[in-house]
Amino acid sequence: METNNKNAAQSRIMVRLMVLALLVLVIYTVLVVSAPLRSLHALKHEALTDSVFYEHNKAILEEQSLYELSKTKAVMDAQLVLAVKDTFGIMINLKDSTLSLMFKGINVHSATIYDYRKDPFFDAIHPLAYVKIFSKPLRTMLEYSTIVKEPIIVKKAPKDTLEAIQNAYQPDTLIQNPTYMRLELERNFHLLLVQKNFETDEEKLVEREFLRDMRQQRRHNIIRSFTHPGKASYTPYMVLYLDPEELRSTYRATPEDVLVIIHY
Repeated sequence: METNNKNAAQSRIMVRLMVLALLVLVIYTVLVVSAPLRSLHALKHEALTDSVFYEHNKAILEEQSLYELSKTKAVMDAQLVLAVKDTFGIMINLKDSTLSLMFKGINVHSATIYDYRKDPFFDAIHPLAYVKIFSKPLRTMLEYSTIVKEPIIVKKAPKDTLEAIQNAYQPDTLIQNPTYMRLELERNFHLLLVQKNFETDEEKLVEREFLRDMRQQRRHNIIRSFTHPGKASYTPYMVLYLDPEELRSTYRATPEDVLVIIHY
């Protein structure tokens, strides 16, 4: 009799633990799924509640072709903003798979984006929010890279502005580390730029670092969902795969708080 009571008590404990585990799993799933939705809603709300912006752009909600034209106009507006800045910037155009080094809004050099991974979040951004966000460059808030920022290179003084611009893009022949670069932009967007393949042991170490950062970002999203369940805190990302020499030279030409134009 005593044995039966003990078994029954153990069974009740097991059932309660299973129910608790199931409840935690449900909460986890809801929070993970809702995190990007809350962030998307926050961006949409910002665009729709800006009355002047809404009145000026609401026509794009009625016609898809107008939205596509507005996206083209947005990237041109962003270039105009960059044109008045006396600095280098980066323009990422996923439509033609190019990453361009810009100076005062002028394309100095373009590199091929061989492949990319884009968080589905970006395709779900409301049309008005897209135009509002990407009609100006996004500032880099924090950067990390395996690339040496300022190698020591002896050059002759440029004769004029054109030569100075050309010298800013100068692939070097120094011994190089594998290339990996992470830019944390405004709006909590993350941009990861990596070399297009990893072949040597050293390169594979950097690949593992890149993949670890990706996993860590997903964990941070989950943790923030638990700790701030009512706050929009999702971090969407883009991953671009480029030629390592192109990536090194572009990175070295840009300031730490580089402005980034994104078009897709």
